[in-house]
Amino acid sequence: MAQWIDDEFALQVSEWIRELALTGQVRLGYKKTRAELERLQKENRQLQTKHRQLLEKKTYHKFKKGASFYIISDLDGKSLKCKVGFEGLDISVRLQQHRSTMPHCKLEYLVYCEDALLLETIMLNKLYNNRKNFNHEWIYAMTPEQVIKEVRATLHFMSWEYSEDTTIQNYNNQIEADFQIVCTLP
Repeated sequence: MAQWIDDEFALQVSEWIRELALTGQVRLGYKKTRAELERLQKENRQLQTKHRQLLEKKTYHKFKKGASFYIISDLDGKSLKCKVGFEGLDISVRLQQHRSTMPHCKLEYLVYCEDALLLETIMLNKLYNNRKNFNHEWIYAMTPEQVIKEVRATLHFMSWEYSEDTTIQNYNNQIEADFQIVCTLP
C-alpha cells in the first residue's frame, strides 16, 4: 500500500517494520544504520537459538539404581553451600526433582551403600554447626570437597561396603553446558 503513495515512503515503511520486528519498537526521526540493524538481527537469532536450546527436553545421564548418598551444589548459588541427601531407589529421579527447583544442580559426590540413610543422618549430625535452621540439609561455609573428605572418613571409620560412582562428570557436563547458555544471555 505504501508503494502506491511513493517509492521512498514505501522504503521507509519497510525499514520501520523491520526495526519493529528486530527491536520491538520504532523511533521516528532516528535511522539505524544497516550495520546496526544487521547486528540486532544477529543478536535476535542468537537469543532465539539459546531460547530453543533451553526449551528442548534435556536428557541427563542415568545412574544405576539403589540406595545412595549424594552431595549436590548449585552452580548459580550466591553462597558457599552444598546439600547432603539420601535416595533409596533411583538417584536419577531424585536429581530430576532437585532440577525442578534448582536447574543448575551439580552432583558433587555419589556413593552407593546399603547404609546410605544412616550415613546421611551421621553426616547431618557431624556437620550440625554448619547447618542453618531454615535449610536443615544444606551445609554452609564448607566446600563440597571438605564435605566429601568428611564422608570418606566416616565410611572408612564405619568399615561399610560402598561404591563411589565414577560417572558423575557425564551428568555434570550437561548441567554445566546449560549453565553456560544461561550465563551468556544478555
